Amino acid sequence: VVSPIDNVVEGGPGDDMLYAGGHTTVSRVVMGSGSGDDIVINFDLALDTLVFLDGVSPLWSNTIINGAQALVGSYQGGSVTFQGLSTADVASMMIEGSRGTLAATPDPVPSAWSVPSDFF
Repeated sequence: VVSPIDNVVEGGPGDDMLYAGGHTTVSRVVMGSGSGDDIVINFDLALDTLVFLDGVSPLWSNTIINGAQALVGSYQGGSVTFQGLSTADVASMMIEGSRGTLAATPDPVPSAWSVPSDFF
C-alpha cells in the first residue's frame, strides 16, 4: 500500500541529483528559487508531485542527457531536469505552484550534464 506521501526530496542550494521514489512510492519534489540546477531521476507521472515555491515559474523545454530524452524546467535561480520525460508530459504532471510555460521551440538540445552510467 502506498501512503499519501512516502518521500519528500528538496532541491536545496547547489546542483543536486534527486531520486524520486519511482513506481513504488509517492514523492513530492520541492523546488524553489536558488535551488541550483538539479536532475530528478525516476519521477512517476502517476504518483509524484512537483512543487514550486517562491513564485518559481519554469520555462519547459526538451533536452538530451547521455543520448536520452529529458525535460528541463528553467527558472531564475536554477533548473530542474527530469530524465525520460518531455514537454508533452508537462500537461500530465501533478504540479503545485506555477505550471510555467512551454518553450517556443521544444526541440531537444544536448545538455552539458553527464550522469555516470553506473548510477542507474
